[in-house]
Amino acid sequence: ATITRAARSEMQVQEADDIDFLCSILTTASLTDHKHPRAVIQDEVNRQIQNILVHQEKQGDNIDYLVSQIGYVPIIGPSKISGAGLGVYLQGRAQKGQVIALYPGVCYTHESFYTLAQLGVFEGNHYLIRRFDGCILDGNVSVGSSSARTFKMLEDRDTARLQYRAPSSLSNRYAVAQQVNHPPRGTQPNVVLCEVDYLKACYPTTLASLIPNHAFQSSLDEDPILQRGMAIIAKGDINQGEELYLDYRFSTKSDSLPEWYTPCNG
Repeated sequence: ATITRAARSEMQVQEADDIDFLCSILTTASLTDHKHPRAVIQDEVNRQIQNILVHQEKQGDNIDYLVSQIGYVPIIGPSKISGAGLGVYLQGRAQKGQVIALYPGVCYTHESFYTLAQLGVFEGNHYLIRRFDGCILDGNVSVGSSSARTFKMLEDRDTARLQYRAPSSLSNRYAVAQQVNHPPRGTQPNVVLCEVDYLKACYPTTLASLIPNHAFQSSLDEDPILQRGMAIIAKGDINQGEELYLDYRFSTKSDSLPEWYTPCNG
C-alpha cells in the first residue's frame, strides 16, 4: 500500500452524493422525514462496529473465533498487484453492507492539520485521508514513524483521561484499512469508504479502548462523539481469499497523478 500512495499526499474520499448509495448498501430501513440519511448510516455503522469490538475484546487473538462470530477477518498479506507491496485479503465471507475494516490513526481538525503541514510534519506521508467534515486521518501507524509516535502519545493521554485498559487499540485486527490498495486496471473496487463518528453512548470503556483513532485535540466532555474515524464497507458480497480494493478517487485534474492510477468507472 505504501507504493500505491507514493505520488500523492492525500487520498480523496467519497463525495456527498454517495450518501444515498451508502444507505442503500448499509441498511434496508426506510428513511423518514424524521431521520437524516447520515444518521441512518451512523446508526448502522456504529451497531456493526460495536459488535466487532465486543468479539475483539473477548478473543481478539483467535482468528477462528472471530470468523465464527463475525463471519470474516481482514488479513494483511502480499498484494496481487505487481509492485504494490502489501494488501488486505478477507478470511471468511462478508455480505454487502458489512463493515470490513477500520482506518486507524490520529484525527486532526482541518486547522491543526494545515498548521502542522506548513511546518513539514507530514512530508512524505502517504496515509492521509480527509473526512466530509474536513478532519484529516493520519493512518501512518508503522513502528518507528513520527506519526506512530504521535499516535502512541495520544493513546497514552486517552488511556489516562478515559481510564482505558490495555491492550493498544492497534491490536484490533480490523484496524487495517490503511493497507487496502486501489484496484488495478480492469478491476472494480469491492469496498467503499464511510465516515464513522464513534458515539460515547455506544462504547463503554472496555470497547472504547479498541477504537483505533485518537484526536490530536481531545474532545470536550459534552461532545457526544468519542472519536472520529473511517471504515470500509463491502459494496457487494466478498468471498474467502479476495483482495480488498478501494477507489482512491484521485482528482483527474491533478498534474501529479501516479502512473499506476486508473480511474474507476461505475
